[in-house]
Amino acid sequence: MRLFRAELYKLYSSKFVRWMLLIVLILNLVSLYYVCQETGIPTKDYINLMALYREDPEFIESEYKRLNTALYNYVEALEAGDETATFIPEFNYVSDHDYMDWSLLAAFFEKREEVGQYEERIYSYIAQAENNKNRLLVLGGDKVYSYQYQDKIIKVYQDLLSRIEIEFDYIHGWDILFSYNSDALLIFISVLVLASLAIPMENASGMDVVLSVSSKGRFQTAIAKIAATSFVSGMTAILVRLESFAAIGLLRGYSDSRRPVQLIGKLELCPYALSHI
Repeated sequence: MRLFRAELYKLYSSKFVRWMLLIVLILNLVSLYYVCQETGIPTKDYINLMALYREDPEFIESEYKRLNTALYNYVEALEAGDETATFIPEFNYVSDHDYMDWSLLAAFFEKREEVGQYEERIYSYIAQAENNKNRLLVLGGDKVYSYQYQDKIIKVYQDLLSRIEIEFDYIHGWDILFSYNSDALLIFISVLVLASLAIPMENASGMDVVLSVSSKGRFQTAIAKIAATSFVSGMTAILVRLESFAAIGLLRGYSDSRRPVQLIGKLELCPYALSHI
């Protein structure tokens, strides 16, 4: 334990290591700032619309139908050659006037439809797996790995559908957190740098000669170096990931963490009944 604490102290007392950690945290923040920049309809507009939808979904649906009908009639009139046709955009639900209410409502209900079709899509995957099983049964029987894999897919997703309830909600924050991977690259670079410092620190100071003839200068010291480097690397990974979590929360906010991860597009096929946390 003394050797471990000594190696840990050497790593943390190194100015190079401290500067490296600081630079990694700064680079991660800069990357997160750009990743969290909004290029479309502001997230807060979706959040506000979701709150109104929960209070009175029929009213929000009627608003969308009204605007959709007005826009459709306008397009029809233009195609018929009516140059007097007009469409007056409304800005009751959007804060950015580069967009209009219809744009927000259309994107909102498109997402609702996508969520509503979740079970249908999963059943289509199950049906495809059944078809694959029938073909594999003819080609190689039910003992081959591919057949058993398709059978496992069917059982897993049938069980999943019985365990989760997909309810429409606007997911924000979590989608960025689960898709953000720049911090993983920074962590990997940090681990490489920390690992490369363990032995050269002794070579630079001339202690390698002394350690090579000491009773605990070889195997025990090597184990202590590996343990200390692993510990610092792990703490660095946790620190950077916590920074990512906090920064995304401040810049974009998080939706209800109790929602199933399947509401996030890239995790739609996750076979486990998990919430965001």
